[in-house]
Amino acid sequence: MRYVLLLASLICSEVFAAGGGHGHVSDLLPNAVNLSLLIIILTVLLRSKLQAFFTDKSVLISDMVERAEIKAKEAQLMMEKQKKKIDGAEAEINKLKSEVDDQIKTFEADYSKEVDERIVKMKEDAGHKIEAEKIALLNALNSNLLDQVIVNAKKKIKSESTLKAKATETLIGEL
Repeated sequence: MRYVLLLASLICSEVFAAGGGHGHVSDLLPNAVNLSLLIIILTVLLRSKLQAFFTDKSVLISDMVERAEIKAKEAQLMMEKQKKKIDGAEAEINKLKSEVDDQIKTFEADYSKEVDERIVKMKEDAGHKIEAEKIALLNALNSNLLDQVIVNAKKKIKSESTLKAKATETLIGEL
C-alpha cells in the first residue's frame, strides 16, 4: 500500500512540474522510463507475495464455500428430518386419538357393566337384609307372644288352685 501511495505522489508531482512550462513530449520520456522501471521492479518484488496472498485468500474462500455447502446440506437434511417428524407427528396424534377413543369406549363399557353388577348385588343384599329383618321381627313377635302366653298361663294357674296343684305335680314328676 505504501508503494502505491509513493507511486501516486511521484506521478502527480511530475505531472504538475511538466505542466508549468512549455514542455515537449520528450521531457516526459525520462519520467516514463522511471515509472516503467518502478512498475517492473514492484511487479518482480511483489509478484510472489501477491500471488501467495491471492492463493491463500482463494484457498480460504474455497474452504469457506465448502464449509457453507456442507452446512447447507446438513441444514437441508435436518429440515427434511423435521418435516418427516412433523408429518409423523400428525399420524401419531391421529393414532393416539383413536387409542384414546377406544380406551374411553372400553372404560364406559366396563363401568356400565360394573354399575349393573353393583345394582344387582345391592338388590340381592337388600333382599337378604329385608328377609333377615323379617325373620328377626317374626322371632321377636313369637318371643313376645310366647312370653304373653306364659304370663297369662301363670296368672291362670295362680288364680285357680286346682291348676296350681296339677302343675306342681307335673313338674315334680318330670324331675
